[in-house]
Amino acid sequence: MADYERRGAISTGPLGALDAGSKTRSGTVQGGVDIIWNANGQIPDFMVVGVLGSRSSSQVSTNFGLTGHLEGWGAGGYWVTTKGPWSADVIGKVDEGGELFEKVVDRAIVGLSSEMLGSMEEAAASTFKYLKTRVQFGVPIGSFQALKHRAARMYIELELSRSAVMAAARAVDEDHPELPKLASLVKARCSDAGILIANEAVQMHGGVGMTDEYDVGFYLKRARVAEIMFGDASHHRERWARLSGY
Repeated sequence: MADYERRGAISTGPLGALDAGSKTRSGTVQGGVDIIWNANGQIPDFMVVGVLGSRSSSQVSTNFGLTGHLEGWGAGGYWVTTKGPWSADVIGKVDEGGELFEKVVDRAIVGLSSEMLGSMEEAAASTFKYLKTRVQFGVPIGSFQALKHRAARMYIELELSRSAVMAAARAVDEDHPELPKLASLVKARCSDAGILIANEAVQMHGGVGMTDEYDVGFYLKRARVAEIMFGDASHHRERWARLSGY
């Protein structure tokens, strides 16, 4: 994967609760799980799939074995995987794969949030520069009070996100027990802030914001992808509240 020779995919969530955005659907089969991947998108070389082990249904959200295997093309142009949870391909131990999976995803979330912070910084910096140089009615548009207020909010959201990313990154370095909560906190914070800053950047650039001459349009597109990757802000606020005992 590191040299881009193989492409992997993760279907997050236990059987029957797969992310709708992954364009998959699932159903039980004899001895395992049947995942159907929409072939209209990019096709992975392998997939990691969450499937139920022997735990009761009340525990399926966090306790499930993980395995992945691609069988081949199915009817209607779909990519079909069928693999039981008791094969040699299980990641970790049966019924304990969920814990390992969550640890990996939490670290991936912190890395993604760091990328989102960098995108926010660049979008905000280019916008602030544009406000100082774009002249309308004989003065820089950054002198208009309404735009000053919007720019100030962008800066506040950026700094709040920076603090969250730094706290989550320290938790990763220290393998802190609060990492799951901080991962959800930083993802919720960066998802909201990333969309706001990217939207404002395009708005304050005006029509040229979506042209090839300026990069802010690319930051907006990336922000919308990153917002839902590994769960959107609503998902992570709910997860943070659950982990905090609310």
